[in-house]
Amino acid sequence: MSLELEIGELQLTFEGAAGHQHRAGTISRRAIAILEELVNQNLMQLGLAAGGRRLAAVTVPSVKADLGQSGDEQLARMVAQAIYGALIEQLRI
Repeated sequence: MSLELEIGELQLTFEGAAGHQHRAGTISRRAIAILEELVNQNLMQLGLAAGGRRLAAVTVPSVKADLGQSGDEQLARMVAQAIYGALIEQLRI
């Protein structure tokens, strides 16, 4: 069983990213792919397997990372896990 994950709008802000702007798209796309994997792996925990849910908005806490010290995959995973955690919290309400 899998889930179709539709994200209408995703806003990511990279602060202090001078010299790393070219990585933003790669990190963002990979974060969404990882998020989809996390959601599909945990459908029952999310309570989505039996009917689905629609959320108007999900607020995600800031992810602090040093772009100069972290690879794209590591950063994407951090972003995806932050979004996933926020989804879990929102769905429990």
